[in-house]
Amino acid sequence: MKKKKNIENETENVQENSNANNKRNRLLIALGVVVMFAISWYYLFNESAKKEKQYNQYIEYAHYFEDKQLYKRANAYYTAAKEMNNSLDLQCEIADMYYAWGKYYAYEDMVEEIIDNHKYSNKGYDMSLKYYYDKGNYSNCMEVINAAKSRKVTSEYMTKVENELKYKFEYAYSSYVEVDEFYNNMCRVTDKDGKYGIVYSDGTVMLSCVYMQLSPYIDSDSTPMTTDGNKYWFIDKTGEAVDVAELPEGTQIEEIGTYSEGLLPTKINGKYCYTNSSFVKQFGEYEEAYAFNNGKAMVKDETGYYLIDNKGKKCSKNVYKEIKTDELGYASRSGIYAVKKNDTFYLMDNNENKIGSDEYEDVRLMSQDEYLAVMKDGKWGFADAKGKMVIKPQFVDAGSFSNGLAAVNIDGKWGYIDKNGKVVIEQQFDGAKNFSSSGSAYVLAGDSWQLIKLYR
Repeated sequence: MKKKKNIENETENVQENSNANNKRNRLLIALGVVVMFAISWYYLFNESAKKEKQYNQYIEYAHYFEDKQLYKRANAYYTAAKEMNNSLDLQCEIADMYYAWGKYYAYEDMVEEIIDNHKYSNKGYDMSLKYYYDKGNYSNCMEVINAAKSRKVTSEYMTKVENELKYKFEYAYSSYVEVDEFYNNMCRVTDKDGKYGIVYSDGTVMLSCVYMQLSPYIDSDSTPMTTDGNKYWFIDKTGEAVDVAELPEGTQIEEIGTYSEGLLPTKINGKYCYTNSSFVKQFGEYEEAYAFNNGKAMVKDETGYYLIDNKGKKCSKNVYKEIKTDELGYASRSGIYAVKKNDTFYLMDNNENKIGSDEYEDVRLMSQDEYLAVMKDGKWGFADAKGKMVIKPQFVDAGSFSNGLAAVNIDGKWGYIDKNGKVVIEQQFDGAKNFSSSGSAYVLAGDSWQLIKLYR
């Protein structure tokens, strides 16, 4: 019994010793891990410190040689630093060094790299914008601003430059003797030989000036024209014939107007009528006839001016001394007419109700739902669609607003104003047409109309 108890005591002692050893071993392992971690941390910290020291040394040398204008050596140190830490700030420093060095292509490449690597930072965009702005390359400025906007990146500098460029323009290589107003970003033009063609708002040619008569494209993919004065046909926008007219013998087409809503004002043998796309007479015999818009057109006979519908039926209650039309022959584009019954014009709606109380010496029709130019007391100002004067009469001449701008004549030269009446393009032209929705307009310089395009 005593022997058994001794064995049990000895077993307990062995177990206690084993537990103590295990505890000591665990402590040693933990201590070893801590020591290894400390050694590793020290090694990493030491390596990081060495790299940081090396990096800072490269930057210091780069700055030193850059200050001495030894750009090639500075570039070598910048390149070494960039391999260690290609940060945004370092990329900006390198770009600035290239600019000071005169390596403008390298500068542009570095700025592009900044934008590619940091798409949502304004730094690269601002650097690129300043570079192009200082060089007067405003087209590229707007490309940079638009690229930044597409990524919802902005800055005070971008906003400032955009506002400054809003009304700056460049001349396009497009010059003609006569031009119409833009409509649907297309414009009929006339060359020095009196031949007609059509150009787009960016100045590119849609139809060359080879036509003796040519109607503008309005609401159709084809338009009437003639090249020799004897044969008329409709052509598509590539100049291909789509409908050739077989005119009766002795029929002489003297003039064609604007083809719209399937009807063409046509002067045949001294009288105006309306024909279809085959030049077959549909109705009418008038002294004057103009284009259809919203189912109505203005005509004139011995009684005066009035409106007709697309069946040739008189649809206006009154006959007027005059009804204003725009260059395309429309009496209205927005449901507002300018009519004269006595000696002055007033505005009226589709039901021939007078709009506002004012009357005017002259009126220029609005091209959109914008202000229209009106003359009072020998000066031109602007009224809104309710007949309210919004810009007081003060100009020698004026055209109605189009796409936020209006051409005005100040002291014999033309420029453009905004809807606040502020001159935003200084008077410098001999004539000025309306702005298209894409930001281009024809202006008269000497004896030729030249196309200008806003950078915005």
